[in-house]
Amino acid sequence: MYHHGKVIKMMNKVVITRYGINGEGIGFLNKKPVFIDGALVNEEVTLKDIENYGRYYKAKIDKLLKPSVYRTRYGCLNRQCDGCALMHARYSYQLEIKQLLLEESLAKYANYKGNVLLIIGCDNPLNYRNQAKLIIRKVSNQLVCGSYKNNSNYFVAMHHPCLVHDPLINDIADKTLTYLNKVHYPEYDNKTKTGIRGMVIRVINHQVSLTLVTGNDTLKPQLTDGLLTLTKVNVLAQCKNTRKNMTNMLDGQLIYFSDNHQLSFDYDSHHFYLSVQSFFQLNTATLSKMVDTIKPMIQPGSTVYEGYCGVGILGQLLSERINVLYGSEVITPAIDNARKNARSNHLINYHYEVADSAVHFTRLSKKHHFDYLLIDPPRSGLDDVMVQSILKSKVSNIIYISCNPSTLAKNLNDLSSRYKIQSIQPFDMFPNTQHIESIVNLSLK
Repeated sequence: MYHHGKVIKMMNKVVITRYGINGEGIGFLNKKPVFIDGALVNEEVTLKDIENYGRYYKAKIDKLLKPSVYRTRYGCLNRQCDGCALMHARYSYQLEIKQLLLEESLAKYANYKGNVLLIIGCDNPLNYRNQAKLIIRKVSNQLVCGSYKNNSNYFVAMHHPCLVHDPLINDIADKTLTYLNKVHYPEYDNKTKTGIRGMVIRVINHQVSLTLVTGNDTLKPQLTDGLLTLTKVNVLAQCKNTRKNMTNMLDGQLIYFSDNHQLSFDYDSHHFYLSVQSFFQLNTATLSKMVDTIKPMIQPGSTVYEGYCGVGILGQLLSERINVLYGSEVITPAIDNARKNARSNHLINYHYEVADSAVHFTRLSKKHHFDYLLIDPPRSGLDDVMVQSILKSKVSNIIYISCNPSTLAKNLNDLSSRYKIQSIQPFDMFPNTQHIESIVNLSLK
């Protein structure tokens, strides 16, 4: 009746009983779970496009028979985009869902059923995102921007302003596309390795960087001068990226067409420089709340190791509590920024190195005693080398910042032999999505 990978056109009535880790609703069909994007607990729906994956099904809502009292709409017109998995839920209810998903992950992977502090929400669940990485394709003979649907190469055009982007991002994207279409710039051709592939826009404190992601194109002054005049961005760059699978849009040769090669901005009484390729938290307002949460965890005059430090912003925002800091990051431009930022903020005891954080921390922990390990790893979490390095180091305290409840919980389970959880504070860094940011404070047993 059902075939793996094949869509079966039939309808079934299902009641949603719980949530999946990606914010989808889960009901039961033929005694197997069925995952349904856009469904809320206690809703009754009929299904279409049912796909069989062996132990479970995936399906779409055909008719909403009994809607949840928490269902709403912000009026997003980019309806094919699945970037905001929870936008159909009231914001207060989104926070409840995220709290639940975090607690379930901790119980499942870390066997932790202790107290989790109430999630701290975002003051504005719209227009918060300070960076956008947009794919560019030609549709109906016009270049348009958009994104890939989750876990696929299916392009979804964004014909309307994105509600979670900073409005200035939408404005710059629209002006850039208008100009590229005016000069008839070609879309990327995989055979010739030329053409436009995408753009990356970042907006912080009204400072803007725009990076065009292309093949091996040579951009003419007429084009770049026109874009600078039209968009008035602070940084205009080109990234030549001809990789077949463009998992990292900015993994390529950078060429600058503006006098500035990095953003320069003030934040919380500090001054920072940020290169195009460097990481920065996507929600600037929530970053401030996270810093306020971490400060009381650190005793004044401490020696800190900051792993995965990026451009050093987090450690430097905590400088009133830190006497000496060592940081590491594998991205060279980020460490260049971190060193420049430390000089800009007159922090003479801050030392940064381009290195794998696990290897660097292992080496330094043999020479120095660290009061605190401050870590903000990628979504994949800490690798085995880093976990073993921490366990051998006997660092007194760990402040672990995570954007993935599953990998966080697995890491906490590995660290539980030597470290005790003092507190877990979730944040809503990414409203309307399923993503959850957490700060975990651990101490040596």
